[in-house]
Amino acid sequence: MAQLANNTEDSKLIESILTESTEKNIKCMSLEKGPKRQYNRKSKTNEKAKALIDQMINEQTTEHINEQINEQEQIKEQSESQSDFDVFYEVFSECFTKANEQIQSKTIKERIDGAIIDLYEYRKFADPKLKNKLLTGHVVDLSLCKDDNLCIIDFDIDHAGKLNEEEKEKIRQNIINNMLPKNVGLVLTARGGIHAYCDRNGYKLPTNRNEKVIVYDDNLEIDIFAQMYTHKDGELVANRVVQPNSKVRIMEKGVQKKEVLHYKELNDWSNAHHLASLHNILGSWNVDLTAKDDDISNIVSQDCTLEAMPIEIADACIQGLKGLTIHNDTNTLAREISLLPLFMGLNGLEQTKDKQYKEDAYTTVYKNNILTPKANEHWSDRKGRYSSRANAWILTK
Repeated sequence: MAQLANNTEDSKLIESILTESTEKNIKCMSLEKGPKRQYNRKSKTNEKAKALIDQMINEQTTEHINEQINEQEQIKEQSESQSDFDVFYEVFSECFTKANEQIQSKTIKERIDGAIIDLYEYRKFADPKLKNKLLTGHVVDLSLCKDDNLCIIDFDIDHAGKLNEEEKEKIRQNIINNMLPKNVGLVLTARGGIHAYCDRNGYKLPTNRNEKVIVYDDNLEIDIFAQMYTHKDGELVANRVVQPNSKVRIMEKGVQKKEVLHYKELNDWSNAHHLASLHNILGSWNVDLTAKDDDISNIVSQDCTLEAMPIEIADACIQGLKGLTIHNDTNTLAREISLLPLFMGLNGLEQTKDKQYKEDAYTTVYKNNILTPKANEHWSDRKGRYSSRANAWILTK
């Protein structure tokens, strides 16, 4: 009990100490109402801020207006520049087309006029020492031609000398029928090969005499002669090809053989004009001399006939011929596709499967593309006329 009493007294003592300490430390404060503080919304500070903001807005507005003006001026300048370019391009294209047509309309005989050099004593090469001797032939020097478009494809048949004349003739006919279009000048060479005259039409070749650009076993080597340049190191570069109606005797190890060989025309060579394009000819073989991986053996067999196109590729070609403008036969640069290469490609599809497959392809292409009035008018006539021309691979170009 005594302990409990002591605890009670201690509690009261602590309570009294806390109460006393609190009362001594608390000070009472009273707030009296005084005069109201003056508050002006349009203070000088706010006026300066507002003026600064207005200035910034004006500057931004002016800058934006200037940007719009500059942008409009740039658009105008670009438009005027583009308009000038369009006019220039149109004039240039028209001049180029006319100039090209003038060249195309000339015969081979007219185009090589002034570039002919005489040959003597059955030689293939001009020798000044033999001048005034027996005149036996002529060469054309492409570097002396008035235009640089004339191009000659040289088919060297049986360069290994393993085939008889009948076998070589079969290859020649296959080349003419399957590898070349009709509008080329054809010359039979002394060794039984073929010179095909065509137009380069700007096709970029590495040099004037491009030898063995295509080699197919021992049966065929193809060279291409063209006028890529006329001078080298300040000197005129001769680029000569023997002409038809020339007679030669082959030189071997410095000794001239007795056998006289002839260069002959295989068609109306001298009067040929509007020659086929080298680009289109190479394209029909699936060859591009600017690409290293093209291989003529993919489409040309050993006897120089064209391999049949696989059905998968044929289907893809037919489906891909959509929305094109199909022109009648023409030599203008503006065409997208003309009847001759189109019909050659479609005719080749008969070899892929059968005649019905080819006819179905004709129907599909006719429906899916846009024919010019002339192309539509001559569709049936040209189809019959070109029925013997077939090369499905031309559709891949």
